[in-house]
Amino acid sequence: MIATDQANGGLKGLHQLRDVFAVFEPGEVSGYSSVRAGADDSLCPLYIGVSDDRMISVDGNVAGHPLPDPCGPSRRMAEFVLSNLSDLP
Repeated sequence: MIATDQANGGLKGLHQLRDVFAVFEPGEVSGYSSVRAGADDSLCPLYIGVSDDRMISVDGNVAGHPLPDPCGPSRRMAEFVLSNLSDLP
């Protein structure tokens, strides 16, 4: 699943909600700031800031099946999307 979000203040807004997530890990994907934020370690929803107030979210394991590297599919999907973004307004 891939989604865009511009209503919640981007990653800055997500950081303000960090206490509602059991897992909250800032990081980077393809040079963009990111956060892994979710209910537990078995899933890996990634939120990637693409501008000050916009982010995309990517979850490569929406079925919730256990994976050896739960962030692998999410990271690969995010890298593909980011490599194909045109300049955002």
